[in-house]
Amino acid sequence: MKTKNLDEDRTRESQPSGGRFSGNRFSIANQLRYGLVALVAFSALLSGGLVTQLSFRSLWRQSILLQQERSKSAAQEIDVYLDSLKQKLNYLARTRGLTDLPQDAQQNLLEGLTRHNEAFEYVALLDDRGDAVAQASLYKEIDLKNQADKPLFTRTYKYQEDYVGTVEIDPELKSPVVMLAVPIRNNEDKVDGTLLAQINLEFLWFVVSQTSVGKTGYVYVLDNRLHLIAEAGGSPETATLEDLSDRSFVRDLKSQILSPTHQFLDTYPGLRGQEVLGAVAPVQSVPWKVMVELPTAEVYAPVRDMILTVGGTLGIATVLAIGTGAIFSRRIVSPLMRLTSAASQIREGDLGVRVELRERNELGLLARTFNQMVEQLQDSFATLEAQNTEMKALNQAISESEKRLAQFLDAMPIGVFVTDRHGHPYYTNQTGQQLLGRGLVADAAPEDLTEVYQAYLVGSDRLYPVDRLPVVKALQGESLRVDDMEIHQPDKIVPIECSGTPIYSETGEIAYAIAAFQDITQRKRAEKVLADYNRTLERQVAERTEQLQQKNQELAQTLQELKTTQDELIQSEKMAALGQLVAGVAHEVNTPLGAIRASVGYIADFLRDRLRELPIFFQNLSGDRQQDFFALLDSAVGKQTNLSSREQRKLKRAIARQLESEDLDDTDTLADTLVELGVCEDIEPFLPLLRDPEGHEILETAYQLTSIIKSTQTISTATDRAAKIVFALKSYSRQTPSGQKVETNVIESLETVLTIYHNQLKQGVEVIKNYPETLPNIWGYPDELNQVWTNLIHNAIQAMDNKGTLTIDITQSKNDICVSITDSGAGIPLEVQSKIFQPFFTTKPPGEGSGLGLDIVRKIIEKHQGKIDFDSVPGKTTFTVSLPLST
Repeated sequence: MKTKNLDEDRTRESQPSGGRFSGNRFSIANQLRYGLVALVAFSALLSGGLVTQLSFRSLWRQSILLQQERSKSAAQEIDVYLDSLKQKLNYLARTRGLTDLPQDAQQNLLEGLTRHNEAFEYVALLDDRGDAVAQASLYKEIDLKNQADKPLFTRTYKYQEDYVGTVEIDPELKSPVVMLAVPIRNNEDKVDGTLLAQINLEFLWFVVSQTSVGKTGYVYVLDNRLHLIAEAGGSPETATLEDLSDRSFVRDLKSQILSPTHQFLDTYPGLRGQEVLGAVAPVQSVPWKVMVELPTAEVYAPVRDMILTVGGTLGIATVLAIGTGAIFSRRIVSPLMRLTSAASQIREGDLGVRVELRERNELGLLARTFNQMVEQLQDSFATLEAQNTEMKALNQAISESEKRLAQFLDAMPIGVFVTDRHGHPYYTNQTGQQLLGRGLVADAAPEDLTEVYQAYLVGSDRLYPVDRLPVVKALQGESLRVDDMEIHQPDKIVPIECSGTPIYSETGEIAYAIAAFQDITQRKRAEKVLADYNRTLERQVAERTEQLQQKNQELAQTLQELKTTQDELIQSEKMAALGQLVAGVAHEVNTPLGAIRASVGYIADFLRDRLRELPIFFQNLSGDRQQDFFALLDSAVGKQTNLSSREQRKLKRAIARQLESEDLDDTDTLADTLVELGVCEDIEPFLPLLRDPEGHEILETAYQLTSIIKSTQTISTATDRAAKIVFALKSYSRQTPSGQKVETNVIESLETVLTIYHNQLKQGVEVIKNYPETLPNIWGYPDELNQVWTNLIHNAIQAMDNKGTLTIDITQSKNDICVSITDSGAGIPLEVQSKIFQPFFTTKPPGEGSGLGLDIVRKIIEKHQGKIDFDSVPGKTTFTVSLPLST
């Protein structure tokens, strides 16, 4: 881009300009000379008398509004904190069947609640008689006696409503506390007890001390008894719950203080005996009032100072206006016109313009800074152009990934049906539409699904119970597999086997429910044929023992048919295992795609909303602020911090206190942004930036640009994660078309299955891997070995009820490789250990397993000329597979 030099035209422009405008009554020079004098004189005569009165009225109205806003803000902060505590109690209380859990499980839940919440001094679980069945505290011993006659029990248990007690001084803590209680329910959704907690009120002192009320103002909190429960300048340990109902100002303003709305209290003798300007705001969730009082002496002080300042300023301004106008006309107007002209050219898109001024004052510095910012702006536009090209490539990659995922799902030989978190149909693949006999009915409610898709109980004319649908169970957080359902299409009836699994969002909430189902007509026929053959064989053995020789050929044919039937059942079991993995794979791919969409959306929003503002932003930056701006970017990009929420709050409080000591405003917002940028340890170099009037905007722009960089890092990480899942799925579904053994890496085979099961493992299973550094390949059938690891790992996860430790050990001997898979589940009962490898034997509830899994595993291992053993005791079950190194 060609650079234009305005210095060549400097003489030519300045001389004609002086001649052209010096005699012009409306020139900038004459306007500065005479207009400033006239303006000052007119202001002195007209505005001098009105300034004081108008300023006083404005200041008074602003003080009233500010007091109301301060009281409202403090009340809302207290309300939000208390509401979060009640929500945590309600979240645990809404766990159905809480009272039916074992006592150690109840104790663990209560201890977890106290460990993760500093405000909970203790929590306790009361049964329907008011007796404590479980209680936990990190700081004190608890001795709860029968609470049946206490309001906290009667209000929550009998009237089924939340209860907030009165504020009291705890004799052990020596500080104010309050009781919260909520009802709990059993498995039948009936109120069966009370969950209560004692809350320390330390946060009240934090709120009142952090609420700024001028220099001499203060904040305090009253309860519905008009007792003082918190005061700025004090501490919880010194609280006495003083009764203020006898104070004169409380008696006079009692109706306004106890009003359910925000009130301005005008002037009155305040809590500390001096005349104040006060306001009161209610805390919505509890009967407390936040009082804010500012001494009127501080309110009137700016008015007195203003009167003295205005008078002196007007006199001096009149004298200086004449000389200032002439100087400004000569020294400022011409350079400003040249700068204005250059800025207009930049606005038109010409980034090659430059301004050369010989002045050694701020205008010369401004011109040099202007030229530097234009150069940086050129670099920034080049960088943004490169990022825009990269974004287009990422969008193309995302689109292709989504298309491939849709192709994978449509090509699967099983049906896939997805609902949103409200139970409305969201997606179904082509196989699912064929099995259901119709496409997606997006407006169908959960209770209408069985009728819409004509789902019936097997062999009956009754619609399938909605509460037993796997997809409905998945919305409740449960995984379920059933095989007693059939779909009635106009020309046929299709029996299906269906598995339902929940899909969780990044926040841990259920976002979708997915059901995988397949046509088991052949399996049902095979089961019927097998049963018929069994009955036929029994009858033939009883009736035709003497004709056994003549029936050898018929029996051989029958055995062949039984073998064919068994192979069909084995294939059905394999397909069922594949169906159980669909939900996990879909969720694992959906999670990185969601992260990519969010990051791309943030970058696109920033470029759309802020791109045109960046030139103006850089144009207004001084040299020092520019250095601070890029130092912020370097600090944020160079530091990757993983702080917990509690650590972040601690850092924000410390930085906010440091900023307050520097007399900065809006310290909480500044502290939040600095911690997000990673500036947590040394903020001294950035204090000049924070004191700058434009410091907030500079800090916010640095934060937004840093977020763009972090978003691109998130996109890269998510893309790698999605690629890993797709590669694992391709490895799992790989077949050996020749039917011959091939070289197989056992560790890669196991890692493929673990990757596909990642969604279920991460919910509560710790995986421990003990692999050797080197391991030779074996000759085998990779797809069949994947089936072995799938069955053993799936059984282990179910045995642990999705929570526990899964240990995988691989060792090598001279002739074998041994793979041991150990779970921390309840173990296999001794009386059934001899039957677990028998076909059709299962310990799972009806509809959740065929009993062929371990039989298939045993046959695959024998096909590899290996062996499988197991050892089981309560808390530890180990299956050991031995595979020969050579065949």
